[in-house]
Amino acid sequence: MDDLFAPKKEAHPFSHRSIVITGNLIQSTNEIKNWINNLGGTIRQSVSKNINYIIIGDTPDPDEISLFSKLKYNGFHLKPIYQEDINRLQSGSYRVEDYCTESKTTKDLKISHSHIIDNLIKVDFLSRNPIASKELFFGNEFSGNRDRLLQMCGNLGAFSNNKLSDGIDICFLSDSTIRKLSVGETDDTIAYIENYYNTSDAINFGYNFIVESDFLESCYKRCVKFDDQVTLDLYKRYHE
Repeated sequence: MDDLFAPKKEAHPFSHRSIVITGNLIQSTNEIKNWINNLGGTIRQSVSKNINYIIIGDTPDPDEISLFSKLKYNGFHLKPIYQEDINRLQSGSYRVEDYCTESKTTKDLKISHSHIIDNLIKVDFLSRNPIASKELFFGNEFSGNRDRLLQMCGNLGAFSNNKLSDGIDICFLSDSTIRKLSVGETDDTIAYIENYYNTSDAINFGYNFIVESDFLESCYKRCVKFDDQVTLDLYKRYHE
């Protein structure tokens, strides 16, 4: 098991990595900085997507923690280091695999149910039309006829797409996709959105979402109130 430990300087996780320190540690800040510099690491002044580690002590800067959390939310996984980690890393009693990071922090977002809820558009066609003149990406596994769903959206002024692009305003998700995501399952639609985002230049997960059942409920109410028989007919035949 000794080969799991890393007493050598060149094998240290901090070597050739960028590190931010926030908060108070048992060791002085200068002591920590000198230690990191001797290991070949680089101290940075602020959190960014180019950082590998963030050392978090007591009473850390709330702005730095907020930015760290935001980066994590957007798929940039900076590795947090706490006092107990510093103690292990300084003593040499650590497993390399627990602390190693890639030299360049890459974007690897795994979409959670909270990502959808945080960016969910409230659909209420009686107060406003949130899809008028918008480009919509449609996922898969809808409960009814896909073509009729797209036509309903078209009747309400939206443009339909089967692929994501930089011009997409809203992602339209099926109830099935939401149900699976709520229990931690990723279907083909979510995997496709993840891949598109992770391979793009975007640094913020800024997609908005509409869910199938929310749309259908509000669409029906609108059709009845405004006597839109054409769209109402599509709605009635959606599950045929």
